[in-house]
Amino acid sequence: MKKKKITKVKNNMKNGSFGRNRVIGEVYYLEFLGHDFVKSAQLLSEENSKKGGTGEYFSSIMFLASQAVELLPKSLIAVDICLKRNNESLEEIRSAIKRKLSCLGHNLDDIFCEVPELKRALKITSIKRVNSKNNANFLIDEFRLQIDEPKEQKQIRIKYLEGARYGMFAKTKDIGGYSMKDIENTVAFLKKLSEETNKFRADMITEFDNNIKK
Repeated sequence: MKKKKITKVKNNMKNGSFGRNRVIGEVYYLEFLGHDFVKSAQLLSEENSKKGGTGEYFSSIMFLASQAVELLPKSLIAVDICLKRNNESLEEIRSAIKRKLSCLGHNLDDIFCEVPELKRALKITSIKRVNSKNNANFLIDEFRLQIDEPKEQKQIRIKYLEGARYGMFAKTKDIGGYSMKDIENTVAFLKKLSEETNKFRADMITEFDNNIKK
């Protein structure tokens, strides 16, 4: 019998495919949610501009921003756990992720401290929570992210999630108070956050694969 020729199958998987297999689907979905919130905020911002900047969607945009700014860095933390604990069972990995993310809660300062490279890429130099607990005259509850770029310094206002959801009925009251400039700065920041999260996740997986090959 004539020996059958074995044809080498071309590997069409992108670089880092093995690393991607080490990251459980729930983590990809977490990141997807963050990106989706960013896209929704961008669309509402565009609609608001068409209406002449009336402020009709300001609260919705800020609510989406509160979630996206929390979920995207948390997704990178989850990817890191997956890759570092890749020899453990899925349940052990899930449990580790849940514990870590639960411990971080909604505190953006703590969350971004876990992803310092992302924080630097976004030019965040400080994160401060401002509310009635540190200023009795404030009816707001938000994080202020100081962004220091070569040609510009600005603050990004991100509402604490409970305040964004319940307003004046939150444990720490929040009355909103956004300007058109706040919205423009926030949406621009979200776009960059989404892009950088994509980049860092890909880099983490590629580095993982390169280490496996050594």
